[in-house]
Amino acid sequence: MIAYLEQCRSELDAMETADDTLILLNGKLKKAEAVVRAAGAELTQKRKAAAQALEQRIQSELRDLDMNKVRFAIEFTEKRACRRRLRRDPVPDVRQRGRGPAAHR
Repeated sequence: MIAYLEQCRSELDAMETADDTLILLNGKLKKAEAVVRAAGAELTQKRKAAAQALEQRIQSELRDLDMNKVRFAIEFTEKRACRRRLRRDPVPDVRQRGRGPAAHR
């Protein structure tokens, strides 16, 4: 009985502090997103520098092959960041799409 009382108190405490916990977790999420964006920006700069060096090396090889009219270029395009909505059930139910054992009944 005492264990059940402690369990109920713990659950009640969790419910009462849920808003504070959510605020704390959202703050941590924003900080983590900023770290990831900064790392992504740094990686992008390194990729662009490597691409420029590769372009120059390939252009040099093309000239050596007497292909002076050929131009090689590497282009970067930015992808729009997206957030996937989390589903409650991360494993899709294949029966919903007409496959699996339920579809053969």
